[in-house]
Amino acid sequence: MNSHRFLPFFQDPTTLSNICGHTSFLLLGTSYLTTDILSLRCLAMSGMSLSIIFQFYRPVPLTIPIRWNLLFLAINSVMVAALLKERMEASQMSPQMQDLYDKEFKKMGFTQIEFHRLASNGSLKTLPRGSSLAVASQKQHHMYFLVSGRVSVRVGDKTVATVMPNAFVGEMSFLTYLSDLTDSEAMATCEVSSDEALVLEWDFEALEVYLQGDRGLRNALQAYISNDLRKKLSNMSSAQLLRMETSPHIHRLHSHRTNA
Repeated sequence: MNSHRFLPFFQDPTTLSNICGHTSFLLLGTSYLTTDILSLRCLAMSGMSLSIIFQFYRPVPLTIPIRWNLLFLAINSVMVAALLKERMEASQMSPQMQDLYDKEFKKMGFTQIEFHRLASNGSLKTLPRGSSLAVASQKQHHMYFLVSGRVSVRVGDKTVATVMPNAFVGEMSFLTYLSDLTDSEAMATCEVSSDEALVLEWDFEALEVYLQGDRGLRNALQAYISNDLRKKLSNMSSAQLLRMETSPHIHRLHSHRTNA
């Protein structure tokens, strides 16, 4: 048996072309070990570039892989530019949004880019006193995050709770929408009770469509909403909890989890 057939990989002649060839595969192999998409694409582009050099400086240049690698380089260049643009925008948020991220969303497991994506899919609004965020027994189409101000929660003529900053409004209706893509009726009337309130507002349909393509953000948002609901439930009286347990929202969510 010819032992030369089993020589180690790196006993090729030491030429610039061969060095580029080996280095390109080392870089491509390293890219498979990284979980950061930007680092992965940069490593892949570097590997492709060196591979093109290796393929060109041959006795007969390998034109087919060269042309395909050039196409892949162009595609990756566009994606890297988009990723860098998104990271730059996330690092240049307004001081108010940066403070909101640092104090609230960061500790709930959001990355800065995930928070930027979530905030970019909503709109920041200032609402005057008396503005309605939800009306009992009417279809709910929006979810809100209260940045500043206060929101009263009213059932009938009785105010049963006050929502303070850094909490969601309309989140139960949104969870119901996520589960079966149908709008549900609000359980209570929620109105701005301070002179004004600053809120982040999301449309159910638009947010759900975006979350379909970003599972990481979807999971982070659902975890935050669940934590927010847990805190609200812990502050409720027994009578309020009984009213919640008989709510169609709760029955729908429980049914969805049981059938899942």
